[in-house]
Amino acid sequence: MILIHKNTDNNVVVTLKDSTTIEDPVYTLLITSNENTSQTLITLVDDISINIARYNQFLLNDPTDIDIPTGWYDYFIFESVGTFNQATDKIIEGGKLKVKDGNAITTPSFTPSQEEQIYTFK
Repeated sequence: MILIHKNTDNNVVVTLKDSTTIEDPVYTLLITSNENTSQTLITLVDDISINIARYNQFLLNDPTDIDIPTGWYDYFIFESVGTFNQATDKIIEGGKLKVKDGNAITTPSFTPSQEEQIYTFK
């Protein structure tokens, strides 16, 4: 699953190299909304992975590179020799994508008051 946070840079990590069948491919990300089936195409450029044989990493900025509403999406990554053609290009990865508001990751915490007793069992 790919998680995109609105209004920030997002590192997208996928495994494409092991499924790629052509040399020097152009990777295209096709995102389809689960709500209204609208589609967005993004060409993935500048693989910033430090180990491309193991994984691929791309930096996507919302709203510069990707500007879609919050919600759930299906995604497919295609490999091609040049210009994207959904009818002939091969799908090399697919899955779910979620777009969330904000970029803060919150961790729940518990702070007991002075009157509360906390019991620990062994």
